[in-house]
Amino acid sequence: MGGNLFTGAAALPSGLFTNLTNLRKFDFGGVDTGPPAFIPADLFSLPLIESIDLGSSNFYGPLPSLNTPMLESLTLYFNNLSGNIPESLGNLSRLVYVNMRGNMMEGTIPPLEASPFLTDVQFMDNQLSGDFCSLETNTRLEKIVLSGNKLDGSLCVFEGVMRNLHTLILSDNQLSGGIPDGFFNSIPFAEFIFLDGNDLTGTLSFDIGILNKLVTLDVSHNSFSGTIPPLFSRDLAAAYFNNNKFEDCAFRGSAAATMNALDISNNFLTSLSGLGSDLSILPKSYIAHSNPLVGVLNLTYFSTVEELDFHNTSISAVFAHVDLPSLELLNLSNCQITEIDPPNIMQKAPELEDLDVSFNSISSLELDIGGAMLESLSVRSNALSGTITSLKRFSKLQGVDFSMNSFSGSLPQDWGPQLWVVLASDNMLQGKLPEYVESEQLRVVDVSSNAMSGYVPGWVCQLDYVDLSENGFYCPLPECCGENAIMCGPCMDAPRSITDYPWKIVYIAVGGLLVLVLVAAVLLTKTRLGKEVDRVVGYGSLMRAGASRTIFVTDITIMGTLG
Repeated sequence: MGGNLFTGAAALPSGLFTNLTNLRKFDFGGVDTGPPAFIPADLFSLPLIESIDLGSSNFYGPLPSLNTPMLESLTLYFNNLSGNIPESLGNLSRLVYVNMRGNMMEGTIPPLEASPFLTDVQFMDNQLSGDFCSLETNTRLEKIVLSGNKLDGSLCVFEGVMRNLHTLILSDNQLSGGIPDGFFNSIPFAEFIFLDGNDLTGTLSFDIGILNKLVTLDVSHNSFSGTIPPLFSRDLAAAYFNNNKFEDCAFRGSAAATMNALDISNNFLTSLSGLGSDLSILPKSYIAHSNPLVGVLNLTYFSTVEELDFHNTSISAVFAHVDLPSLELLNLSNCQITEIDPPNIMQKAPELEDLDVSFNSISSLELDIGGAMLESLSVRSNALSGTITSLKRFSKLQGVDFSMNSFSGSLPQDWGPQLWVVLASDNMLQGKLPEYVESEQLRVVDVSSNAMSGYVPGWVCQLDYVDLSENGFYCPLPECCGENAIMCGPCMDAPRSITDYPWKIVYIAVGGLLVLVLVAAVLLTKTRLGKEVDRVVGYGSLMRAGASRTIFVTDITIMGTLG
């Protein structure tokens, strides 16, 4: 019946199974019963039934007592069942698999030692309390999934060695205390261990290194302290030590492993020594942010990493004297970085998609070389200056933040075709906004607190958020300004050119003509006077012997004329 559609509250009426005493398998998983319905008690009284699947079928209420001695598989996930898990579950000697995920079951996990063949127990996402020690004698268990409950005891050491256990998931409970001695020795072949989201304390024993089949370890979001231990599994893919109180890191990995992620963020690590340089394996994603790390970060040790995150640390400089051919994400925001050496980090990392160096004191960073794959760039709040390079050459760029620097010159007029966000506030930018933007995805523009001018183009009315305030944009502003999140003003009157005053053009033309006439008259007068001077001076020479006074008067007259 699984996957069929049965509607109505009487989809499984009481008494339906009374005469089906030879029924061995009942699959009702995924069937819509209409209004929530109780599970018929007679279903759980069939003497030969081996498999019952009622998953995702909208059943609610308490679970009937289990009188099914031959039952091997019980699937009840994603219903609205409530109450305690029946003690009769512990009487099913042939039980192999039980899954009650996603209900509202309460109480404790009943003892299941009478089920020697039990391999798979999944009670996650309920409201169970107590501990899980009732399972410590089920040595054939392969999978225990109890996450998302209210388990509040301590970790249990399994009796004997659980050689078959490959998955232990206890995430998001209220387990407390330390990891008991011998815990990891009792599950030597575990592949997936999730202890995250509890209240576990103490140190993480180096005994964990014996787990040579380990694929994923997650002990995040606890209160572990001391040193992060090494893991030597050749199959290790991911390790999460984040959000604890570790003070030191001795993590190592097997050189044979292909590791995807290592997260040591949000701890109390202070030394960069050993981070990366002592690893025999570099994970694709190395997350170390939110630690009080100090010193110089040498990217030489992370040459094969794809994601590197050291934001919110106290790193003072970054050395990048190596090519980073695989690097796709680099987050160094909110540190104390004054220098990236050399500054052409985007050229060193041709596959870089996300670069964030915001909230530092960097004064030199080459933004006009490389960046062909760049999708997100943030250099907010640094000491950068000069002009902003063209944005269009970053053909994949979706978001850019140049805010709170000392950039000058004009904002580039050619914006990229994929841009969603352009932030460039609190600089010294001049010039105008582009009259046209190519990107149809553009949603946010903030160029406030600059010295920009010109008329505000109409495309700003199509955006979700615009801030053009504290500039010198001209009136009139688009009608959308001031509405919702479109902030454009205040505006100022545009400087008027001579073409705005046609009557002045006439006056200037007439005035210019009069000036030309006057100049011509002056030149003509000087020409005539010059000839008269020559004549008088010649006459005075001839009369010099007997007419000295006349010559003197003539000289004075000449001098006066020239003057």
